[in-house]
This record gives sequence, C-alpha cells and structure tokens, in this order.
Amino acid sequence: MTLKRNRTYGILPIMVFAALSYLIVYRLISCEFSDYLSDYNSHTYVYLMPFLNDGFIKGWLNRPYCLFQMAVLFFLKVMHLPLEISSILTGSLFFLFSYLLTVFMIKRFCEYKDYEISGIMLGFLSFVLNFAQPFYFEHLDLGTRTSGAFSINPLYSPTQMAAKPFAVICFMLVIDIVNIGKGKSFLDENAGKNGAIFFKGIRSDIGRYIILALTLLISEIAKPVFAEMFIPAVGIYFLWELAIILAKEKKHAADYFKKALLPMLLCALPAVAYMLIQTIAYFAVYGNYDEGSVIVITKWLEVWSLFTENVPLSILFGMAFPIYVIVIDSKNFVKTGMGRIGLISYAVGFLEAALLGENGSKLYDANFMWPMMFGMLILWITTFLHFVGLTYSEEDGVQRKFILYIGYFILILHLISGVSYIFESFGW
Repeated sequence: MTLKRNRTYGILPIMVFAALSYLIVYRLISCEFSDYLSDYNSHTYVYLMPFLNDGFIKGWLNRPYCLFQMAVLFFLKVMHLPLEISSILTGSLFFLFSYLLTVFMIKRFCEYKDYEISGIMLGFLSFVLNFAQPFYFEHLDLGTRTSGAFSINPLYSPTQMAAKPFAVICFMLVIDIVNIGKGKSFLDENAGKNGAIFFKGIRSDIGRYIILALTLLISEIAKPVFAEMFIPAVGIYFLWELAIILAKEKKHAADYFKKALLPMLLCALPAVAYMLIQTIAYFAVYGNYDEGSVIVITKWLEVWSLFTENVPLSILFGMAFPIYVIVIDSKNFVKTGMGRIGLISYAVGFLEAALLGENGSKLYDANFMWPMMFGMLILWITTFLHFVGLTYSEEDGVQRKFILYIGYFILILHLISGVSYIFESFGW
C-alpha cells in the first residue's frame, strides 16, 4: 500500500474538538474557584493583588513568573471583564493554544513522514494528548488521584498550563535543529533529506535560534520549571553528540561546536539570566518563602514518597503509554534524535524530582516535581509521535495490528482517566 501526502485536512472535526476542549476547560476552571485552596484561587486572589494594589514593579518582584497574571490583567484592565472571568478565560485560552499546537505538531509530523491522516483522527489524537491523565483506579485506594501519579496535563495549575504551549514550541524547534543537522553523527536517519519537520517556513538558522531563545524565555516568564529541565536535557544531548564526534570524527568537533553547540548555549542564556533574576527577586526581595528555606539534596525519592507508598506503581500509572511504546520499538525509538531527547528529558526531570527538595515545611510543596512533569510531557510527545508513525507505516500483519491495538487500549485508558477527572471536578 502506497501512502500519499494529503495536505487537505478536515478543519471541521478539528474545530469541533477545539470547541469541546475549550468548553470543558472553561467549566473545569470555573469549578476550581469553589475550592478555597485551589491554585486558581491563589493566583487570582493572592498573587495578582500586588500587581493591582502596588503596581507592576512590586507585583513582579513578588511574582516574577507572571505570564498568567499579565494575561489576566489584560482581560481585566483592557477588556474590562470581571476578575474571575478574566482568570477563567486566560486559563482556557492557554489550554486552547496547547491543543492547536498539538494539532499543528501531529499534522507536520505526518506530512514529513508522508502519512495520510484524517481531520477526525488529527483532532482526536490532539484531544487525547491534552486530556490524558494517569490511570486512576479507585478500588486500589491510592488516595486522591494526584497522589504520587503525576500528570502531563495538570489542569488545576494555571502557571503550568500557561508554560505548556511554549514548552511544546521549544520542543519542536529543537527537534528541527537536530533534524537539519550540523554534524554527521547527530543526524537521525531522515535528517538532511527534508530538513525541518515542524517549522519549514523558517529559512534562516539564525532566525530559528532567535525564536527558540525568545520562546524559552517566555516559558521561563510563565513558569521556570520547564527551562530547569529542558536546558540541562538539551545540553546533555548535544554534549553527548560532541563526545561521539570526538571519539569517531575528531576533525569535525570544532565545526560541530561552532555551528551546533555554541548557538544552543547562546539560546539558553536569556532564560538562564532571567532565572537568576527571578531567584534574586523571589527569594531575597519579596519572596514569601520561610526564612532560611533553601534547596537541598534529599534522600532518594524522599519527596515523592510523601505522596505514595509505591513510587514504581505511580510512575507506571502516569507513564504507561510511553513505557509501552518504548518496549515494543525501543531499537528504532532510540535511533532518532527525537527519541533520545525524549528519554534524556524524562531522565533529567526524574533525577530532579528524586534528589531535590527544600528544607523545612517547604519540603511538602514538592516544587521539583514540576520539572519532572515537563520531562514526562516531552517523553509523552516523542513516544506519541513515534506511535503515530507505527500506526501509519506501510508494515502490516496480525501481530503488528495486535500490538497497535494494545497501544490504543492503553492510550484510551489514559483518556478515560482524564474524563473521570473532569466528571469528578464537575461534581458528576
């Protein structure tokens, strides 16, 4: 069977899923305000108040990762909407942005691979990727659904969801840079043939690096935890490639450093600089942390163990689909730059969650779980795209179909857990 590239995608089913996603999240965020301790209440009625009462500078000093607050202020001050409606609308639009980006991402990936995918399937897959949650089986008595089994879609967190679309853009830009290639050993099997996978309209390498630097900085302004994971992960990937070049093609090492490693380092500098400014502002000037609270190296999985008695089971519940994809096709998955970046991102996030925390009462805040959740997201995306490739490849056979059916069964279980979470939030 020969598969042709089909550039005509049914826009109607995609927009139906988009409207459905927006309405679900709008209602879900509305329900969050009924919980006095919810993150949406905190970021709307506590962290926004310095911006309203004391001006932008003092508000920024108190909350330097403030993209969510700035968006709320736009709807509040410019559009003259009520405060709570402004917050709900902001969270819903950030989520809708993430959904549309995943549509774009899957569409471009299928075009690159010469796969034909319908608008219904494209909309559905994007819907699944944005609503998937860890497995939730009430009879196993795991406590609340977020205990231990962390999510790639923490819909209850306005800052995490505000950073998510920019994290996805950063991921796509880095994959394009990797796929275009600046040295032989860091090209995957398709690199150099078609160049960029996602942003084909960016013709200039310098333009691509500038956009990456700006997007990474915006993600930092939204919430620093993505950069805390992704910058080290990408750095490790490029250093590993440099080590391979030094071992096999030493004569290309200087060229690789100049054309690949150095530009990526420069892309990270604005975000790193802002991260340092955030740290000074938040901890030393107006931070609300307890006096003497510092980042510490904890015992192995000490913080994670506060939320669950069985960390491996919690990991399995949150990562069942990526684990399955890696198991069924690990050989081909790790051959690609996309696959390796996914694995390294999760490894970096996992190590931060396993070894870092804050002393005193702040230990229970588990703030280093957030970078790990973004590491989960990157591995989810890479395995998700790889599974789409397996679905639409030309290979056939009963065994292959059975393997794919199991994969979709696991994926639907993640979606059902997400639907269960939504129903529970609605009080149904």
